[in-house]
Order: sequence, then structure tokens, then C-alpha cells
Amino acid sequence: MDEPLPTPREALERMLATGGIMQIIVDNTHADVRLPKTLADQATVALNLGYNMPVPMRDFVLGETAVEMVLTFNRNPFRCVVPWTAIAAMNVSVGDRFWYIGWGGPAQDTKEPSAKRPSPLTLVKS
Repeated sequence: MDEPLPTPREALERMLATGGIMQIIVDNTHADVRLPKTLADQATVALNLGYNMPVPMRDFVLGETAVEMVLTFNRNPFRCVVPWTAIAAMNVSVGDRFWYIGWGGPAQDTKEPSAKRPSPLTLVKS
């Protein structure tokens, strides 16, 4: 029997415990996402997380409704807020192992009506 898919929070907690590096794919149309204004025109944004990054994360908080952290964009720190429901997928790397976790559904709260907003992820076959 397959293990149930972890929630975004569970996956992030596991990654932090291993010391790996993670990329979270954020649905930037979610109403409560807080990212730099320079990313506002992007429906999805990939954020690289991990304690072993060239510029370490600061003030990392796993809250009840969101993950908050100070990340650096073009050498400028910015406090990011990403609700758990705005995380569409994660890429995780620990040593020589790599995982992709996708939840597939759009965020529940959006900045624009769901009928008008583009799908946050597109399946590409090679």
C-alpha cells in the first residue's frame, strides 16, 4: 500500500530535518501570498529553501496557516509569507536523492476569480 501524500507542512518539516534543499512552487495568485513586487506578474514562483544555501534563510517560521521566512532577492532581504494552501508543488534534494511532490490543485483563496486566472502549473511531456 502506498504511503499517503504528506501535506506541504509535513514535507517541509521533513526536509528541514534532513538538512536538504527544497524548491517550493508557489501559486502567486493566492490572496495571502506575500512576495516582492518584482514577482507580482508571475502566476507561479519557485522559491529555493534550505539551511545550506549560499545566502542562509532567516527568521523561518512554520505557522498554523503559512510558512514565513526572510529570503534574499537580488541581494535584498524580503519577508515572504506563503500560505500552506498556496504551495502547489515541491522539489526536494537530499544528498544524491531527489523527490517531486505535487498537490495539483489551485489555491483556495485567490487574488482574481478562478475562472479568469491561468492554471498555476502546466504538464510538459518530453
